[in-house]
Amino acid sequence: MSVQHLSEIESSKRDPRLSSIERIADAMELAVMLVPEHMAPDIRRYIASQGRVFTSTQSTKETSHDDPA
Repeated sequence: MSVQHLSEIESSKRDPRLSSIERIADAMELAVMLVPEHMAPDIRRYIASQGRVFTSTQSTKETSHDDPA
């Protein structure tokens, strides 16, 4: 990709094709991923939490089958 082509993309003079976006991402050692719009907020939260998953439910202890409870 030429420097001019990249400059035009950066200055919004040219809309990049997906192949251009993939080449830019590859040069930056990034991956391009398309996700359904309804999943985007959850993915953004996951990334913001640095991969930690938080749940609102508490884990329950399994009841042993040997307990007469």
